[in-house]
Amino acid sequence: MRTKFALAIFVLATLVTEVAADNVNDLILDLKDEEGVVRANAAYALGDIGDQRATEPLAEALKDEDWNVRELAAYALGEIGDQRATEPLAEALKDWDWNVRKAAAEALGKIGDPKAVDPLISALNDDNEYVQLNAAEALGKIGDPKAVDPLISALNKISFVINNPVEPREKVAWALGEIGDPKAVGPLIAALDDFFLTVRSEAAKALVKIGEPAVDPLIESLDVGTQRAREHAAWALGEINDTRAVDPLIEVFENCSSGAQNGAAGSSMKLGRAAALEDDSSGVQMAAAGSLVKLGHTEYLDQIIVSIENVDSNARANAAYYLGDVGDPRAVDPLIVALNDWYGRVQINAAWALGEIGDPKAVDPLIVALKDDDEDLRLHAAEALGKIGDQRAVAALIEALKDQNSGVQINAAWALGEIGDAEAVDPLIVALKDEDLNLRHYAAEALGKIGDPKAVDPLTLALEDEAMWVREAASEALAKIRG
Repeated sequence: MRTKFALAIFVLATLVTEVAADNVNDLILDLKDEEGVVRANAAYALGDIGDQRATEPLAEALKDEDWNVRELAAYALGEIGDQRATEPLAEALKDWDWNVRKAAAEALGKIGDPKAVDPLISALNDDNEYVQLNAAEALGKIGDPKAVDPLISALNKISFVINNPVEPREKVAWALGEIGDPKAVGPLIAALDDFFLTVRSEAAKALVKIGEPAVDPLIESLDVGTQRAREHAAWALGEINDTRAVDPLIEVFENCSSGAQNGAAGSSMKLGRAAALEDDSSGVQMAAAGSLVKLGHTEYLDQIIVSIENVDSNARANAAYYLGDVGDPRAVDPLIVALNDWYGRVQINAAWALGEIGDPKAVDPLIVALKDDDEDLRLHAAEALGKIGDQRAVAALIEALKDQNSGVQINAAWALGEIGDAEAVDPLIVALKDEDLNLRHYAAEALGKIGDPKAVDPLTLALEDEAMWVREAASEALAKIRG
């Protein structure tokens, strides 16, 4: 029975459209098969083919007794994108299994039918965080202003569960930015002080998307609140690129104090903005300096560079981060030096920043960092090497596929795909058989980017992987290789 699934996906991967079209009718029949695994695999394959003839049979499959079939039917309907599926998917938002509800919410976002807005608003109150997250994302994709007030209410629901696997409010903030209603500015400003970094970051990005209506409230927020809120506000003002922010940002920079600045900034303190600042406000200061550089005041780049040698470790870490955020090549040499800092956060931020800047001069130092005892530094070094994309890193990244840390392995696989050197094909084929499904996924994805025909047979075998995420990556990789 599993052979049917492999055949269906393989046909898709080869992109032989006529054969795939002929196969749709057989797969629709498979949706009624006695075996649940056959029904589930047929639903998945129909989604990848994307033929609208499957819409009604898949909508019917949303009532299947097997939750996995229902989940994959919802996934497939989202891939097909036919608005006839909106009502059945909205009903699936009430399914007893959260996996089905989550898939239905995601599918409704892909379809984008405004008729789904009310059911998705209700799903914001689902008892499962993944369903809430996908509902918020779907509302952001649809973009109906009707969702703004419910999304604001969801943003204000503070979670006190620190170890939640996901934080739905980060996607709520994102959705408010996508819709772009100025009504959301106040709540998003408040979210800049959220306990969760991901919520704060998404709120700042959302304010950037809203743009001009957020400028004055962001400037005002530089005067009040906590250090983390002012830091995100200063960053957002640089991204919006409104000249009204220049004088307030200069004042913030001049009045921040983060201990000894080694000549990076004056130590005098003024009333107003300075009065509200905490003793250690290097993050605010560096965010303000970075935004001033983006606004054309390039002299502030030197102030950030000098701060990377500050005696205060947090100041050095913040300087390294904002040098990457600004992305000026003049920062490369100081950041290479910072890779050897004794403080781990400085090293990690320096590695990230070098990846953002993308200067090949950083390749050899990052290869050295890829062998460091600190697994977090190795992880960021692998990612940075992938962003730079220099072939000199291939051998070191191949070796990193065997790292004891799974995150390093995954980033190494991703980086090898970004570089695209055929030397990585055989090691990535080996990684396709790893016990870690995430590594198998990224190995398949990387093989698709490299495009070597040698990977066709191993990727075809990966179409039988137990994890749908791996099967999907293998299918997409084969489609790229077959062209």
